[in-house]
Amino acid sequence: MPAATRWLGLAMVSCIALGCTRSSSSEASSEQSEQSEQSGQSKAAAADDAGEAAAAVVDPRDQYALLDAIVEAKGEQLGIDPGILPRVRSEWINRRFRWEVALQPALCGAVGDCVVMPFDHASRSEPITQGWLPRLDLSTQERTALRERCADLRRCVVDVEGTLAQFELSTELPTSLTLREVTVHGARAATDGESWTVSKRRKRLATQAAAAVAALRNR
Repeated sequence: MPAATRWLGLAMVSCIALGCTRSSSSEASSEQSEQSEQSGQSKAAAADDAGEAAAAVVDPRDQYALLDAIVEAKGEQLGIDPGILPRVRSEWINRRFRWEVALQPALCGAVGDCVVMPFDHASRSEPITQGWLPRLDLSTQERTALRERCADLRRCVVDVEGTLAQFELSTELPTSLTLREVTVHGARAATDGESWTVSKRRKRLATQAAAAVAALRNR
């Protein structure tokens, strides 16, 4: 075999070998890239699922626990720890809660804010002095459905679940909060032992004051 022919054959064999090696390397790299992409997508999906699961978890703390936290933060602790208000806010904001609150139809009409009465004053011996009223972020249809649930109840207590999406807590502005993504689980009539609009102590004082005024008038 002539030398030129022999060298040409060797070059062709080498070229084919190199081509096969490059092809195999490219295919392996492509498979690794696809596997990496699939792994990244799986991790992202798992993270999304975990985030949704965390958002769906209902925090067991009720509005009375929030009341106590605010009273403490705005009391003596405020002078000791100036950062307590932002910390309390961060511990409650963007969490999901399920509370029983009282609905006054006049406070939740077809337009404007829909607010509820958060406290059964009869549940505590000490007067509740906090005056904030949670807002429910409801559509017109949801408001109508809520009012219909309470239509036949003289005093209506509703079981609501929602995310505390807005929470104003400072020394400059009144405390305010809004529950969004609201679910209404049910409604019931308030019992005779409950007092959602005024504490029994304040009611007793008002009755005593009215009796004193009437006595003065009768003199």
